Amino acid sequence: MFSMHKSRPLSLLVFLLVIILVIIPGCGGNGGDGKIFNVAVTPAEVTLEPGGTQQFEATISATGSISTDVTWSVVTPNGGIIDQSGFYQAPLVAGQYYIKANSVADSTKSAQAKVIVVGGVNPVKKYEGTITIKNTGTGTREGGQVVTINQDASLKVTIPEVAGTFMAFQLKEVTASVDDSYTDENGTETIKGSVISATIEGSIILIIKDTTYDLFIGPVMIPCVITNKDGSTMGNYPVLGKHIINYPKPTDPSRLTGIITQKMEDTDFSFATQEITWDLQAIF
Repeated sequence: MFSMHKSRPLSLLVFLLVIILVIIPGCGGNGGDGKIFNVAVTPAEVTLEPGGTQQFEATISATGSISTDVTWSVVTPNGGIIDQSGFYQAPLVAGQYYIKANSVADSTKSAQAKVIVVGGVNPVKKYEGTITIKNTGTGTREGGQVVTINQDASLKVTIPEVAGTFMAFQLKEVTASVDDSYTDENGTETIKGSVISATIEGSIILIIKDTTYDLFIGPVMIPCVITNKDGSTMGNYPVLGKHIINYPKPTDPSRLTGIITQKMEDTDFSFATQEITWDLQAIF
């Protein structure tokens, strides 16, 4: 009887230990849900002709019973199309593009592949968009003339392709204004004028190169009233543009955007600040 009473606590302890060992594997961590470790895409890099196709495959390293599905997407804007089986079609414009496979079960796990599109004839027929120019500042010219510059112009442009270079010599839908003044020993001369949605003579030249492009924005001539001590006269006055050289070309050159803000060092108004922005879309 004595030995039987002593064995009961030991049996109860063993029973509790068994229950704990059974329960612990199912608690905490990922348990039976599994875990995503890595996503890989093959091929990791491919070279295609414009409009070419490629089947991509995604491989997922995982443990447990967890989904190994992925969602496919094109990372680079205008960089082609890809369906949810990984079948990709390249854009018509040469350049470097990226596609992405993202784990459905774990959105933090993904992988990318690079697509290089080469060859073919540039299919772009023209670029269309907007260029804006804003020149502002007050300073003293050599000789003591005090000058205030306040010029702006918004140009809606169509730049057609001509023998590999994009050129326009007439600017439509130009909105611009000039409010400048010059003061010296002879008094103050003011130049004021504006145009709204007019067609104006002006040069825009766009040269696309391997990794950069040049954008020449000629002066926009604005009809102004020029007033000095001798009275007022009418005349055309320029809102000065700029020759932008070797601006970095984006991965997808079907859209060219940029901004330049700096002193007008290449003009007589080196004290003034010039801001030029552009957004040009390729038309195929």
